[in-house]
Amino acid sequence: MEANGQTLYNDDLLNILPDGVIILDINREVIQLNQQAFTELHVHSSINAMMPLPTNKIFKLLNKKEDILSTILEEIRQGKKVYSLPEHTFMQEQVDYTQFPIRGEFATMENEEGEKNILFFFRNITVELTQEYILNTALQRTKIYPWYYDISRSEFTLDDRYFEHLGIPAGENNTLTMEEYVNMIHPDDRQTMADAFVVQLSGNTTFDKTVPFRLRRGDGTWEWFEGQSTYIANISGHPYRLVGICLSIQE
Repeated sequence: MEANGQTLYNDDLLNILPDGVIILDINREVIQLNQQAFTELHVHSSINAMMPLPTNKIFKLLNKKEDILSTILEEIRQGKKVYSLPEHTFMQEQVDYTQFPIRGEFATMENEEGEKNILFFFRNITVELTQEYILNTALQRTKIYPWYYDISRSEFTLDDRYFEHLGIPAGENNTLTMEEYVNMIHPDDRQTMADAFVVQLSGNTTFDKTVPFRLRRGDGTWEWFEGQSTYIANISGHPYRLVGICLSIQE
């Protein structure tokens, strides 16, 4: 597809993508947007007739209140193939100057003429952050601690409040190995916990009962919890992750 002397990508293909897509040419000017990008940036599709346009006419990328887009594009010009946006990056559209948090990535591709284009994929994460904030706010008022267990890595990832509550050091990225977690469980409760895990890991049925058990705290005392979990299955129906919660029921 040709427009304004530029080789563009198929609109129908780009428009089915859930993420916003902005395509820049070797001069670092915007030459194409998909429908999601039009929506997020509050611009009308008629802007296509004015392409190419300078990036600052359409959007800015802000991190720590500084526009980081020029720095990113310079790194790409110097040969960086892929650039992932740092955390806490905001996009500012240039119609109403609304800012919203995003995750995104830049990548370079060559078109049929051998010219390099820059593809920028981004996702507005306002809804995700809102849901995360609401959940965290609710959990802060409880003694409910969510966790998940990656079967392939034999590794638990737990709410950071769990470590704080128990008075134990958090593992890397708030993780514990299965062995580390089992060692925290009271010896009299380990078989009951093991039986529940065997049922979940089999993938044949869901163990939907709560399981009471004791965990050793950092000070050496024991605290009663209730655990409940389910599994997430792959396309073959086999579990690949267990997800659950622990609730402190200590009087």
